[in-house]
Amino acid sequence: MFEKLNWKPVGVNCTSAVKMTDESDKSNCTGIHQHTSHHSHEHVALSHNSWNAEDYEKKLKAMNYNGPKLVAEQFDALGIPNDSKIMDLAAGTGLVGSALKDLGYTNIDALDGSVEMLVAAKERQCYQNIIAHFIERDTKLPVDDHSYDHIIMSGALCHIDFENLPQIISICRPGGIICWAIGQSEDLIRMEPKFSDGRFEKYVNSLCDQNLWEFLPGFPKNVENFAMERDGWVYAMKVL
Repeated sequence: MFEKLNWKPVGVNCTSAVKMTDESDKSNCTGIHQHTSHHSHEHVALSHNSWNAEDYEKKLKAMNYNGPKLVAEQFDALGIPNDSKIMDLAAGTGLVGSALKDLGYTNIDALDGSVEMLVAAKERQCYQNIIAHFIERDTKLPVDDHSYDHIIMSGALCHIDFENLPQIISICRPGGIICWAIGQSEDLIRMEPKFSDGRFEKYVNSLCDQNLWEFLPGFPKNVENFAMERDGWVYAMKVL
């Protein structure tokens, strides 16, 4: 079990995240702070931003995608206090945040590259702040370093280059947990050749060698029925 500590959440810079209002205005995305990319991957960000949230969730349902529930359960099993400040990274339509809310977590922010997705996520009423930002290796995340007690993701590393992990680590406080769910290697390779030859696992271990984080005992854990009746993995890393 992860030892419960009286952690004091670190605030997010108010210029980087906008607290959600009670009113929902989809025309100007009230309560969603947007960060525009001007780098080489801008076309990817724009494509991601055009995803239809309703169709996206229908596809996930058809895939029997259980990643958000599985990662939230494993995260909760670590004994992390419910008022911890948590970033749901690559939050999509808020499935992980909703699962955490059902488990009693009350201090969650969301970040994703798609405003369309985040509008749907906001409607779940599980986030304190919502940030629209496409994650790129040469662009710092629009939050202060060490702003979050913990970070959680599900399926994110299918869409985000895993070499972005150092900048993700930087926004988590030392001693915090970065927890994510991901599919089996053979399934990932079919989507992204960069996962071949164990490159992802080697990269995660290289960050251990750099003393950026370490594995929590017992992780990664094999989890059943991650998606399409296939198993997956949940990782839990402690930031150093």
